[in-house]
Amino acid sequence: MLNRPLVLYHAGCYDGFTAAWCAWKKHGDQADYLPVQYGQPPPDVTDRNVEVLDFCYPHDVLQEMARKARYIRVLDHHKSRARDMAGRYWEEGDEEKDFSAGFGNLICFYHPKKSGARLAWEHYQTNKEAPFLVDLIQDRDLWLHEQPYSKELNAWIRTYDFDFKTWSWMADGLVRPWPSAHLDEKGTSRAGWACAGLAVQARQQGQAVLRAQAQLVANICKTAREVCIGGHQVLAANTSCLFSEVAEKLAEGMPFGAAWFQRSDGKFQWSLRSREGGVDVSEVARAYGGGGHAAAAGFETIALHPELRKTL
Repeated sequence: MLNRPLVLYHAGCYDGFTAAWCAWKKHGDQADYLPVQYGQPPPDVTDRNVEVLDFCYPHDVLQEMARKARYIRVLDHHKSRARDMAGRYWEEGDEEKDFSAGFGNLICFYHPKKSGARLAWEHYQTNKEAPFLVDLIQDRDLWLHEQPYSKELNAWIRTYDFDFKTWSWMADGLVRPWPSAHLDEKGTSRAGWACAGLAVQARQQGQAVLRAQAQLVANICKTAREVCIGGHQVLAANTSCLFSEVAEKLAEGMPFGAAWFQRSDGKFQWSLRSREGGVDVSEVARAYGGGGHAAAAGFETIALHPELRKTL
């Protein structure tokens, strides 16, 4: 059993799970897969070969893990965690560059412009073109929305439970759309994208999901309260669903938007989203012990925000 790789991946995250699926494509059932969260202690790694995907423990925790494990390999892309590693594996201020560095049996790979899923695919499936599924997951995780029908297809993907075999089915069936001109109602030629196979059905179902989501997000946003987070006056709404979408909607005309809910362990989970020209929310989240990217980040707190406590 101890010779089996131990794959630790970001819990409750589609990017983290897709990274784990990339590892599963290589290891299959000959490895152990465990979702992990920020703020929680690591599992026992004694004499294990450990792979940490879309996630990185604080430096002191990694050092302690490395003293027990056979080796530890970290693949991560979160800017705030890179700051924690600065001065140890790379230079302060170099969070916009990609690095691979290590010491002894601990090695870290960091790339700020690739998702955890993309890093994992490139690591485990060397020289193989990534499936469209990986590109879609990266597109949403980095909050780029650049892939064809990204919002519709990602909405469809998120209607499925985390399951490696389901992910393989989606990866095999989602054919990448290709450029295709079409005529609009006035007979004018317009550039667009053509779909085939599973992507046709997925896009149609995703459109319906997005319509329902838009109504739900609008209703949730009506319950938002103004609070001060990291020195910024922003709107925050309490919701355990559509976390990212609610926070993004609340970011309209604000430095950023926030969504929060109380987890089963009693802690409060926060999601921050900003729009173009907004605040770098990774810096805000980092001040609370969390992390993320410039436009998408999160953190957790033990107590409810004092300004929200007054309204409840």
